Amino acid sequence: MKGIDEILKKIRLPNTEEKEQLKKYFMERYKLNFHSKVEQDEETANETVNNYWYVVFENYISDCPAYSGKLMVAVYGLPELHEVFIWDKEGLIKKVVIP
Repeated sequence: MKGIDEILKKIRLPNTEEKEQLKKYFMERYKLNFHSKVEQDEETANETVNNYWYVVFENYISDCPAYSGKLMVAVYGLPELHEVFIWDKEGLIKKVVIP
């Protein structure tokens, strides 16, 4: 296994582009869930992106050949309230859903 120093170099806060992708993801999710106005969705998405904790793992590789690429972990207040996001081959962010 790689040394911890090498791993920590690949962990960072999301950059501006990633935050915009996350904001667009949340706007779409709010629109689907609440059928609200675009202005409200945008405001709520901005608050979600700016008021919680996010960290990006560069070049994440799962133990099996299931996924390799960027992975983002989001924590919403309590550690129990978290989500994991990955980027698909087209570069779009998507939530990881565990069946």
